[in-house]
Amino acid sequence: MDKDVNERFSQIRYDQKLTKKEFAEALGISGTIISDIENGNREPSKELMLKASVYFAISLNWLYLGLGEKSLSKAADSAIKVGPQWMTTVDARLSAIEHRLSSMEAILKTLPS
Repeated sequence: MDKDVNERFSQIRYDQKLTKKEFAEALGISGTIISDIENGNREPSKELMLKASVYFAISLNWLYLGLGEKSLSKAADSAIKVGPQWMTTVDARLSAIEHRLSSMEAILKTLPS
């Protein structure tokens, strides 16, 4: 289990000044899952990391790999949240991000541990 991923995931909640309940509700999951992640008993799923990335405008590179800046640029953030087409845009971004995550995982598997 990658404790760093759990710590970065928890950092989002602390930065947003949310309770576990508020954070869980924003992501559509139970508070128990948040507690398990923050206590290191489980890792956040890829889907959950994608939701957090989109909802809180957090870089997946930072969240998943600990690389780069935490926040997405204002330009990328506004592209996600503008207008009534927001959900369509989010769905399209999730698909693209999911593809990039798969590519990153393939690369990571080739690296020595």
